Amino acid sequence: MKQYYQMKSQEAINLLHSDDLQGLSSVEASTRLERYGDNVLKQKNKKSPLKIFLGQFANIMILLLILVGIVSLVYSIVNQESIIESIVIFSCVIVNAVMGFVQEMKSENAVESLKTITASKVQVKRDGLWKEIDAKELVVGDIISLDAGDKVPADARIISSVGLKVDESLLTGESLSVEKSESELVGDKLIQEQTNILFSGTSVVNGRAEAVVIYTGMDTEIGKIAGSIDISEDTLTPLQIKIKKVSGFISIIACVLVAITFCYGLILKKDALSIIMLCISMVLASVPEVLPISITATLTIGVNQMAKKKTIVKQLSAIETLGATQIICSDKTGTITTNQMTLVEIYANEKRYIDVKKNYQELKMCNNILGLCNDTVPDSLKNGSFIGDPVEIALSKYLFNLGENIDNLKNKYKRIDEIPFDSSRKMMSTLNNFGDYNLILTKGGFSEVIKHCNRYEKNGKVLKINNRVVSNYLRHEKRMSKSAYKVLALAYKPINNKKDFCEDDLILVGIIGLIDPPKDGVKEAVEKCKQAKIKPIMITGDSLATALAVAKDIGIASSESQGVEGKVIDKMTDDELVSFVKKYTVFARVTPDHKVRIVRAFQSAGKVVAMTGDGVNDAPAIKLAHVGVGMGRSGTDVTKNVADIILMDDSFSTIVSAVEEGRRIYNNVLRTILYNLSSNFAEIFLIIIGMIIFKDIISPLHILYIDLVADTIPSIALAFEKDSPETMKQKPNGLDRRVFTPFMISSIVVSAIIETLISLGIFLVAMNLFGYPIAQTLALLSVVINEFVFTYNCKELKTFSFKKGLFKNNFMNISIAILFVIQMIVFFTPIGSLFGIVEISWWQFLAVVAVNIVGFLLIELVKPVLNKVFADK
Repeated sequence: MKQYYQMKSQEAINLLHSDDLQGLSSVEASTRLERYGDNVLKQKNKKSPLKIFLGQFANIMILLLILVGIVSLVYSIVNQESIIESIVIFSCVIVNAVMGFVQEMKSENAVESLKTITASKVQVKRDGLWKEIDAKELVVGDIISLDAGDKVPADARIISSVGLKVDESLLTGESLSVEKSESELVGDKLIQEQTNILFSGTSVVNGRAEAVVIYTGMDTEIGKIAGSIDISEDTLTPLQIKIKKVSGFISIIACVLVAITFCYGLILKKDALSIIMLCISMVLASVPEVLPISITATLTIGVNQMAKKKTIVKQLSAIETLGATQIICSDKTGTITTNQMTLVEIYANEKRYIDVKKNYQELKMCNNILGLCNDTVPDSLKNGSFIGDPVEIALSKYLFNLGENIDNLKNKYKRIDEIPFDSSRKMMSTLNNFGDYNLILTKGGFSEVIKHCNRYEKNGKVLKINNRVVSNYLRHEKRMSKSAYKVLALAYKPINNKKDFCEDDLILVGIIGLIDPPKDGVKEAVEKCKQAKIKPIMITGDSLATALAVAKDIGIASSESQGVEGKVIDKMTDDELVSFVKKYTVFARVTPDHKVRIVRAFQSAGKVVAMTGDGVNDAPAIKLAHVGVGMGRSGTDVTKNVADIILMDDSFSTIVSAVEEGRRIYNNVLRTILYNLSSNFAEIFLIIIGMIIFKDIISPLHILYIDLVADTIPSIALAFEKDSPETMKQKPNGLDRRVFTPFMISSIVVSAIIETLISLGIFLVAMNLFGYPIAQTLALLSVVINEFVFTYNCKELKTFSFKKGLFKNNFMNISIAILFVIQMIVFFTPIGSLFGIVEISWWQFLAVVAVNIVGFLLIELVKPVLNKVFADK
């Protein structure tokens, strides 16, 4: 069956059982509306607050803690003992859930506030009369009328048009407005090539048209994209994958240790309750209750840092994922470029004018043509802004920046007549009154305008045109075109009578070059990506020439061989595409499906992929990527809804800042894991040794005290650590970078052994000098103090912490100082009895502190050795 763009307009009207003269009857329209539904996009169901909250418990470590809390609670009730242990365990779980819930809800609300609600109206022909109705009431077969400034309410086949141009950038990525007409097309066409179809969500920037609606709601092109988002697969982020592995690793250790402890109890014929308590101690020691809280806090702090840079992070893990990103796939229009055509060069008087911010007196006629042969109107809501065709808006802004008042210019030199632009002539001419005479002012494609010129202007003089001049202009026109400039020629002719208004014997004034330029800072951001071993990729619906010109300008591409058109991808299997995408950095003339396949191909190659964009054509790929980045200003609601991160300034440069923040967060997560697991292994070693010597060096309540009081705040303080400038010169972590590298494992084990030996030594010495109660208390104090000083060890994982500045983290310094005061209160007063602690003397306290400072120095000396012996590949 023929596609609508392959049919004559009348053929399409007949197929839809409509009438271009009468339109649909009101009765028929109501019947169709009832049968097919409103012309709206179905909104994806939002996650309810309850679902968001319950989602915080979807972690094996959290579930294990809940199980231990329940067992501990049952044990305490049966033995009529204090339930403080259970309360502490459940508190850790709830605190983690609340932190994650609050952050996700804040992000959800921030995204909601971005949405704008507008009541869209449309002119439709019903019962032979034109009337205005809500766009949602449109049905297939309706005849609609559109003028410049209107938003297209549904997909429609053009019936008739005059000078029609449409901005399709949000749907196709095409930065220039597209000329449209009613002519039928032959053969299969991409969306960008369907010049007789109007697509829902696009905007009419010039001319007018009548069209018949062919698709509404979810059946439109924008609706199909929105629908594909709901069925696209979610992708686990690198952090989620790694935390899942960490959780699994810890859970396996916990199960093994519990099994050993259970067998130990049976062999020694201990009673059931004693065995349960031993098992609870082992689980509490092996499962770092504070780790989920610390990681959540680390991510939350990172999110707050990004908020200061006008970036909304919807998914906590997404900010870290950017740090692991190896490929950044970015749309061009509106993300890398401004999505605003800009005049960048004028060639007139046989010389180039590059400094377009300067008002040259010899360009007066050129400026008159730019301002008067122009249909834009000023935007009453914003000074210096204009409404109309993007190219003509660029010309008006150029004049505005020179200090010209466009309204005054048009009022001074009134337009008498015009010959509108059309796709066959590719020219536009106006007739304006200049007092004693009239001027024909013309602009259009160089190849067309030059045919109508027999003279040219140079420095105010009108000279006869010759081959040398034409050749000169042609050379500069080709140079501009090669740089992907939109090139327009300018000409004029004085006449006395309106009847002489024709586009012949014109005087060539010059040519101008326009382009959608890169945003400020993008070139530097691309260079920073390369230094960080990240490969930036441009994926755009724009032409290959334009895409390559911009890509070469900002450093994404160095030659034409690095660009390819999307139609090549259609002929490839997914497996073939995996190796194919590695060869290119620019993909042009792509469809939404092409973007999805490109992102999936990079993912199949084992890469962490970020996708950025603002249009609905970017949404499916944004949803699929490991981290999706939407634009807050220019982005559509569809794109914002599926993005993990939203840039409020729409800047590619901000993405690079987010990458840097993500890497800092990842390193802080590693610091947190080292800090927590080292502490937990030390507790495990002490319990095992206690089982061997038949003395509890630390009790289950002591373990909870360590985890709750000693570990929580210092662990969170590590989230405030800043990274060195070298961070952005290292390779991304990617998917295959393990958390438990040889260096990481050796660091955890060695630091845990040092902590264990110090605490064990203090316990054994105190046993001989002061007896068991004080020995157990001092062993607990040793573990606590060691946690405080070990925090400073964790500031740098592989080098001396002194190099970074030992006391530059003010949050850490204040936190540790406060915790030291709390320990004095607990260990010097009866309050400690609540945790099974006996009172000790000042000199005993200071002696434990001094010994652990020696431990700090020892770990500092060991770090470079471990880094050399167990260097990460």
